[in-house]
Order: sequence, then C-alpha cells, then structure tokens
Amino acid sequence: MSYKKLLQPLGSSTLLLFLLVDCITSVVISAPQKPENRLVSNMPIVFVSRRDGNLEIYAMSVDGSNVTRLTNNAKDDWGPDLSPDNKRFVFMSERDGNTEIYLMNTDGSSQTRLTNNKASDFSPRWSPDGSRIAFVSERDGNLEIYVMNADGSGQIRLTKTPSLKESDPVWSPDGRQIAFEVDDQIYVMNADGTRTHSLTSVGINNFDPDWSPKEARIIFTSRREGDNEIYVMNADGTGQTNLTKNVSEDYAAAWSRDGRFIVFTSDRDGNEEIYIMNADGTGQTRLTTNSYSDFTPDCGQINTPVRLSSEIPTTSKKVSSTTTSKPTVLPSGLQKVVIGKAFNNEKDCQITEPLSTPIKFPAGTTQFAFQVVIDPEKAGSLRISLDGAGMSEGTKSVNCNKYAIVMGSPQQYQWGATISSIGGKALKSGTYVLKVIVDGKTVEVPFEIEK
Repeated sequence: MSYKKLLQPLGSSTLLLFLLVDCITSVVISAPQKPENRLVSNMPIVFVSRRDGNLEIYAMSVDGSNVTRLTNNAKDDWGPDLSPDNKRFVFMSERDGNTEIYLMNTDGSSQTRLTNNKASDFSPRWSPDGSRIAFVSERDGNLEIYVMNADGSGQIRLTKTPSLKESDPVWSPDGRQIAFEVDDQIYVMNADGTRTHSLTSVGINNFDPDWSPKEARIIFTSRREGDNEIYVMNADGTGQTNLTKNVSEDYAAAWSRDGRFIVFTSDRDGNEEIYIMNADGTGQTRLTTNSYSDFTPDCGQINTPVRLSSEIPTTSKKVSSTTTSKPTVLPSGLQKVVIGKAFNNEKDCQITEPLSTPIKFPAGTTQFAFQVVIDPEKAGSLRISLDGAGMSEGTKSVNCNKYAIVMGSPQQYQWGATISSIGGKALKSGTYVLKVIVDGKTVEVPFEIEK
C-alpha cells in the first residue's frame, strides 16, 4: 500500500485517522516477534486491520476464513507486499520512531529494518524476481521513487523532479519497467528511471497502480466518476475500464499472483472490508466482516479452487459509519464527513488510514483536522460546528475554509480546517462532537481526547 494512497479521500462512510509522520532516528534491526500462527499456502491474502487496537497485518484464506495476526507491535504496522515466493513480505512500521520499511518472514521470524532515515520511507514493492524493492522516500526533500536490494543495500534514487511528487511504484512482470503515480496520474518508466511517459490523463485522483503478473494490464483507482472505483487498462494506457461500478468507495486493489483474481477494499456495506472479484470485475464477494476496518490487501499465489459468480452485485447506498452498530444514511447532498489527526502542514486537511468508531486521540493532542464533502447540486446550505465538553459555552462555530474543488461527475466541494482551539481555548481531554448540518439535517461525529 502506498503513502499517496493513504492521503486520498476514501469515502462517505469512512472515519479516518492521520498517521503523523515523525522524524526520529532509530536502530537498524528490530527484535523478532512471534505471531499467533504461521502463514501457510492456503492463506494467500494479507491485509491491514485495527481489530486488535492498532494497525496490524493479518493473513487469511481466500474464502475469508483462518484470519491470523502476523505482526504484534505497540506501534502501527501496515502496507504489506508479499514476495514472489510467498515466503516473506515487506511492510511499513512506526515501531522505531518514524515510518520505515521492514522485512519479515511470513511465519513472523527475522523481522528486519531495511531503511534507516530521518525522513519517511514507505510504499515498498517487490520486483518480480524478488531481488529488489521499489519504494518512496522524502529523504531528499520531496516524494521520489527509489530502489534497493532485498536486504536493504544499494538504495538508489530513480526520479529527480523536485516540482512533482511521485509515489505508488509497481514493477512490470518482466522487471523492466515501473508504473507509478505523479500528481493524480499514472506514469510508467524504465526500471533505471529513464523514458518516463503518462498512461492516464482523464479525471482526478488516478493512483495506486498494480501490474498484472501474467498479462500486460494494470489496475488502478480513480475518482473520475465522482467516487473511488477500480479500473483496468492495457499497459500502454488504452482500454481504461471501470471494474467495480459501485456507488460506494472501492480502492487499494491488488492482483493474485496468477492474475485470475483481484482483491480490494470497499465500504459498500457500511465499513471498510476486504473483497475479491474475478479479473473482469464479476463475482465481487466480501471476505471480511468486522466492526473495525479491514483494508489494503495483497494476494499471493492461490493454491485452492475458487469459484466466484459471473455477475456484478447491485450497488449499495452509501452510509455513514458514525456508529458501528447502526449506520446512518447521510443527508442528500452530504457525501463525506472525515475527522482525524492533522498532517504535517497545518493548512493541509488530508486524512489517512481508516479508523472505526469510537474515535480516540491520545492524551496531549493539540490539534486535529476535519473534511466535509458535499454535492453542490443537492446541498442548499451547510453549517459546521463543534460542541466541546468542558467549554464555558456550548456549540462553537468553526471557520471552514474551502481548500479544494474536485472536478468530477458530479462536482464535489470540499471544506476542511485544522483546529487547535475552540472559542480561544486550547484543546484538552474530553469528549467532542463535530456537527455537520446540511439543509437542516444533522450528522454528528463524536470523538474523544483521552486523559
């Protein structure tokens, strides 16, 4: 899973939490940790979940059974990418102070840190022969694509464009090319960083490509139709086709190693869950059922028979995950309400990483961010307020600055703000409620700053 992917707005039913990027030097190798069970050949899908309290990596069988926790760390672990032989995976972790890339065997042994940089390193992807890893780093002041050997040695920068932000690298099946994302479009370059050219030019937020291991096809996520959908295209950029065709958010797609299936994340049932479908988009089937979000899967070699329907399921109506037990239908015109930790730039209200309610910030939190997305054709009026526990007054108005206009079908207007005080008073521990009122109808998103 890519860093850029984490920064995308994910869906109207999603409550998300920022992963705050820190810059603390740490050791090269972390202590081995024993998982609950061993990943075996009949458990080819790995994914991320917060079901045990923080972001951890899990494995499961292709039918959603045998869910097994692979990492067990107080800090977040996420973004797994399985090696071509299914014996190891690379991932991101904050266990040593900032976001770095790690390697471990699928039985939990030999957990090794591959990068050691004060800046963040993320989005690792294996080369098809397992000898190299492509990744993204901010070490030179900008998001750029790098490669390294599988043991972490020989780290080399491929892209050198200070004015652009590259992310989401993925190798071609022959290892000669790398597809990646640049400012909301998919590009491809030679594996040595030469001969870069674009594959997409339509719509906004084209990101998170994954190259079929067997064919000259690439899947990716796009918001060109107003919400995140999974698309497929030929490796030359032609034949771009929507596979998921769902009114909810579908994203973070990955091919199975034989190219027959695609695993992905969707919130169509009210919560982020893992789904699988045939390579042509038919047979979309839910694999996980959890009150906490499951997301960003990767799929290795499937060694058991899999038969999916030849039909695409009917689309579902978007719901809000302000509660996990009784999802609330959003008022007409309101497409998304998101709240989370503020990113590095206080003016940047982007949100990362799914988080199911209850939303809890750690003690000492001094600021947070929110994001509201409306359909201007359906929403006549919008009011946003905060009800802060322990304040001398009740509801406090929030000055909301419109920071983006998203061109799509239909258009979406996004409002966001970073909040460090309410009514002139600094944030403190207690319970708060973000209220979004559209045409007189209110959606309440409660959250807590722990003591």
